[in-house]
Amino acid sequence: MTEVNKEYMSKDEVIKSLSGTPISLDVENDGTRVGTIVDGEKFYNKILLFDPDRFTHCKNDNEVTVAANKDLDVKDKLNAAEWGIEKKKS
Repeated sequence: MTEVNKEYMSKDEVIKSLSGTPISLDVENDGTRVGTIVDGEKFYNKILLFDPDRFTHCKNDNEVTVAANKDLDVKDKLNAAEWGIEKKKS
């Protein structure tokens, strides 16, 4: 069994922190759009498929927000709803 380091946030704490987090979506040929993570668990699970260590260093909500907004190289167009993201209406 792995030892839990209380200094870092647990998976549940990260998921809770992600819900409601604003996120920038760079859209090819369309600039940047702003969205909000509405389903923290969905976003967390998707991000870990590409970057398993994305949130391991997070100690507080600010670090979770920074980690969530870190660039992610996804080759295919991502479906915001599948990631638990709601796009801001323009």
